[in-house]
Amino acid sequence: MLLAGRHLEPELFDRLAAEVENLFFCYVITREPTRTFERNFARWATELRKVNSLEQFDTFISERFDKEKATLANRFDDAIGRLELGKLQLYRMVYILGKLSQQVDINAYGETPGTAWLDHYMSSGFEIEHIYPQNPTPDALEEFGEISDPTIVQRLGNLVLAEKSINASLGNRPYSEKRPVYQQSKLLLTRALSERPKVGANTRIDRAVAKIEPYPNWNEGSINDRQKALGTLSRAIWGMPERQQAFGT
Repeated sequence: MLLAGRHLEPELFDRLAAEVENLFFCYVITREPTRTFERNFARWATELRKVNSLEQFDTFISERFDKEKATLANRFDDAIGRLELGKLQLYRMVYILGKLSQQVDINAYGETPGTAWLDHYMSSGFEIEHIYPQNPTPDALEEFGEISDPTIVQRLGNLVLAEKSINASLGNRPYSEKRPVYQQSKLLLTRALSERPKVGANTRIDRAVAKIEPYPNWNEGSINDRQKALGTLSRAIWGMPERQQAFGT
């Protein structure tokens, strides 16, 4: 597909690369059979070679990529809503958490050398942190409360990226002790877990975190709520079509 678009102007080629990434992720997360999207990309590549203008490109993306994502939208929501680390390869979960963290930072700070490249967020400097620990201390167990879903600890809503040094200091402690440590992270999505940053009035940073709810307490309900919120953010990141009722609202 990218080879078929090599004749495009640089700006259009960048858009094509982003569209291919987004749709490929939708295929992967919804477990679409490989033969299906390989066949689609091969067929669409023939059409793409004939695209020579912005108008033709927009029509091509609308007719092929947008319509395909629309057919996957419900399955995408379901997949993100059920997403857990135990059923997904580690590198894919790092990619997802990296994209989520990157998007919040871009919304707040714009594209800078520190936010523009996804590999910054997927580097060895960050690790996946389980907010409710995999091996909780007695205090963490008591504070978290009753668990009805045994997979809750591996759910997307219970995961966040954190710097290695921060992650090492968090350990298996209860959330009440972790909250102030999250504030030390460079990642806005991680910092916003425990407290919504306030910078002036209606600044870009304020708007970026306006819909990110901080959690004074952490329990099974908090994880489910955060998973829904991340589902809404995921729809925007991977360009899923809008719908009347946003995911998780």
